[in-house]
Amino acid sequence: QRIATPTTDFDDFVAQIATLVEHAEAGLGRRATAIGLGMPGIVDAASGRQLSSNVPALNGRRVGPALTAALGRPVHLGNDCQCFALSEACGGAADGLPSMFGAILGTGAGGGFCVGGRLVAGHNGLAGEWGHWPVPAALLLRHDLPLLPCPCGLRGCLERYVSGTGLTTLYQLRSTSAPTAPDAAAVNELAAQGDETALEALSIH
Repeated sequence: QRIATPTTDFDDFVAQIATLVEHAEAGLGRRATAIGLGMPGIVDAASGRQLSSNVPALNGRRVGPALTAALGRPVHLGNDCQCFALSEACGGAADGLPSMFGAILGTGAGGGFCVGGRLVAGHNGLAGEWGHWPVPAALLLRHDLPLLPCPCGLRGCLERYVSGTGLTTLYQLRSTSAPTAPDAAAVNELAAQGDETALEALSIH
């Protein structure tokens, strides 16, 4: 089952996660004693509060305890991109390799780094978060692009240019007529039809 992520309402986010867990358990025919979830962003080790550039409703919230209360059992959280990398290092495409780096592009951009099949998260949990490295200034100048603000609080993060939403942004920046930007799939479709703005956005992307 797939649902649109509630990005602005924290209570709705928690309720939807609970619904997804219940649906999964109904399909499996059993109730899990604990739940593990891959979440966008990181958890501050000192406060337990979430920082998420893609789901603003989570910012400053103690997501783990809220989900534990809603589901009535322990909930363990991990960064979604790091969970992806770990799954590939343990039984996936990188199984058995001494080290690996997994990169993922979607709504945002991120990844994870594993050594010996174990995740290396780093001191602050950001190891592998390449989407929040700064875009090279030379690329901004070459394509006459602005230094875009990122919901993480920084400016000029790679994620703002190379992700699916980044492609949408590039299209909007180059468009002189579209009142709203289409999503990434629509930009690709427009490019396939020969739309010059979409083709330019893809060439930059």
